[in-house]
Amino acid sequence: MNIKSKLIDGIGLWSEVLTKNNYNGKPALFIDRDGTFIEDKGYLSNPKNIQLIELSCSFIKKCNDNLIPVIVVTNQSGIGRGYYSWKEFYEVEITIRKKLKQHNIYLDMVCACAYHSEGLTKYQKDNNLWRKPDTGMIKEAEKKLNIDLSRSWIVGDKLTDIDAGYNANLKGGIYLNIKNIDYKNYTKFNIVQQSDLSQLDWLIDELMS
Repeated sequence: MNIKSKLIDGIGLWSEVLTKNNYNGKPALFIDRDGTFIEDKGYLSNPKNIQLIELSCSFIKKCNDNLIPVIVVTNQSGIGRGYYSWKEFYEVEITIRKKLKQHNIYLDMVCACAYHSEGLTKYQKDNNLWRKPDTGMIKEAEKKLNIDLSRSWIVGDKLTDIDAGYNANLKGGIYLNIKNIDYKNYTKFNIVQQSDLSQLDWLIDELMS
């Protein structure tokens, strides 16, 4: 694959649609990657280090079975910092998808942002609109798949994930961190704190309504 064809600015913004499904006007599940549905290995660049998080992947499968679009939105400052390249990122992505496919699980879109305030020169940006907690990746998915953001939810293990959902005017977020109780009150935004993605049949119902 021509990696540069997925970089919409030619440098640091990855946008890859993986589905042929027509999701016009449907809500989506936006999901962070590292620490959310794969184990956080810290600047993951080696496909051999990929480890799926079983409960999260089971929830993604439920979304698949109910035709709920699943969109990955991931900050990738490791690229910006020069720890690995977009080629290595793509090799990891391909392996993740192969592992998911073994369980009949698929993703509908992947967006990634390499920009960071401490990045190498071409990646150095203090406030890139794609990097969570900003909303660029979510807005990109809205544009490409015509997603209804007002009924969509986001899942993540960091408050930057939840803040991105709030800033994009999503309906709510699942915060995978039961230890941190130090977060702000969100107006017109539902936040649910859990240790994993079990016991979320109610969210499937929400995303199908």
